[in-house]
Amino acid sequence: AGGFASSIQKSNISRCYNSGDITLDYMDWVNGNNSVACGMFVYAEKYGDIKAVEHSTVTDCYNSGNLTANAVAGLAYYGRTNCNCAFTNCYNVGKLTIDEGITVTGLPGKTDSVYLPDATFTTSNCYANGNSVSGSAWKDSASLGRKVLVSIPEDSFTVPNVDAVASTPKAEIVGTFTDVPVSAWYAEPVKWAVDKKITTGTSPTTFSPDTTCTKAQIITFIWRAMGEPQYEQGVSFTDVNYKDYYFIASTWACNKGMVDAGAFKGGSLVTRADTVVYLWKNAGSPDVEAINTFTDVPESADYAKAVSWAVQNGITSGTSDTTFSPDMTCTRGQIVTFLKRAIK
Repeated sequence: AGGFASSIQKSNISRCYNSGDITLDYMDWVNGNNSVACGMFVYAEKYGDIKAVEHSTVTDCYNSGNLTANAVAGLAYYGRTNCNCAFTNCYNVGKLTIDEGITVTGLPGKTDSVYLPDATFTTSNCYANGNSVSGSAWKDSASLGRKVLVSIPEDSFTVPNVDAVASTPKAEIVGTFTDVPVSAWYAEPVKWAVDKKITTGTSPTTFSPDTTCTKAQIITFIWRAMGEPQYEQGVSFTDVNYKDYYFIASTWACNKGMVDAGAFKGGSLVTRADTVVYLWKNAGSPDVEAINTFTDVPESADYAKAVSWAVQNGITSGTSDTTFSPDMTCTRGQIVTFLKRAIK
């Protein structure tokens, strides 16, 4: 049994840890049986014709669970010869216990033992304590107050504060997005947009709130927020194919007067002015009293009414007391924030 897995094959593992104890029954070596408990995994590159360059890597991982079995390993038990599964900055601080009472005769290599690691692994800046263990692989370390591997120079590793590592609270995030902390100003809009299926992340663990948004994306976001309505009349854009994900959204937006026919230019980046114009037109282009707060929004600008409407309805404000920055591109975080405020 392994804290991470029973075996790994051409894997790259990083920043993982096991804190659960693994206790396996002692088995009868005489009949060729044994139990193996490992802090991370038992086998590496066990199956298939694996080349030396195809080895797994394990980085910044640790085990703090106590391991009990015939054979125990703070990291791993066995790696295919010459595959060089590599451990970097890995350590074990769990208690390692083997059954020292079994006497095995006539079975070469069948002894209760500790492996961390065996000769088929390579290590860099790794260490382990060795409680209730014996064997030539271990030596006492006066400076560390524990046993360490003979093969690793004592001054080649640092001792992490395991209690601090284990107790460090993880930052609270929105859903599975590691780049959207709950404290971010766009956290609630991101959650709202994902829950409403208006948009998804750029990967299972990222939303990319600071990535700029394209015209095709924002028109699609608005269309989805409105319930994905069907268009009433077909439009022939010169650069939109019916297979494009934004085909229906762009046609619907043209029917509503949000965009013009001709070239849609779906890949063009969206500015703050573009965004409020799309939202204002989606709302029916309401007539509002102009505001003269922003020095960079001329009264004659085709987006002036949209800016006034957006500010008066709390959808967005200026980038300062006197500027709106109409030509600044909008990010995904900004877009979903504006959209949530605009779609009541």
